[in-house]
Amino acid sequence: TMLSITSTTAPQICNSGSSNLEATTSAGTINWYDTAIGGNTIATGTNFKTPILNTLTTYYVESTITGCKTQRTPIDVIVNSVPNITSETVLSPVCGLGIFFLKATANEGIINWFPTNSGGTILGTGFTYITPQVSTSTTFYAEANNNNCISLTRTPFKIEIYPLPPVTDQQVPICIPGSVELNASIPNMTYLWNTGETSQTIDVSTIGIYTV
Repeated sequence: TMLSITSTTAPQICNSGSSNLEATTSAGTINWYDTAIGGNTIATGTNFKTPILNTLTTYYVESTITGCKTQRTPIDVIVNSVPNITSETVLSPVCGLGIFFLKATANEGIINWFPTNSGGTILGTGFTYITPQVSTSTTFYAEANNNNCISLTRTPFKIEIYPLPPVTDQQVPICIPGSVELNASIPNMTYLWNTGETSQTIDVSTIGIYTV
């Protein structure tokens, strides 16, 4: 059997850390190096735990048996930065139900959208997410993913939906001369009457149709 390195693995690192490299061989002993040729053996065996790394680093592995050795196989340890959301669309309050376009950007990687601030199933991927029809206040969350290095927290996108106030027709009798108070009936709102007044109640002394 020809002597060879049959497989290698090198888990990537997010920001900085140590990676546990693995290699298998068809026969013999595995040696690890930090140079392509020459240098000293830095580890022996199928596993090698690197020191703390914060940038792309290449190690080399070879197999040897009774004076025969393989050519060294390079193994790249990839270090990806942890991404973050850099901008987001701020949604204004909406009346009634609707479909919404949420937008976010990240300094690196892609964006995944979730219904919860942790866990959950991905709803969509990309800088824009089109929601299903939403009828109540709902929060969606964006997460940046840079080659499986995940943003530390998810960014919330809160959609505030106010129910449409009910509108009813009323007939109010008025005695002339005299006046009657008209009440919009729904407190804590912003009002606009066809008279130009903006209070919840108005006093009228003329027969007519008043709308709010």
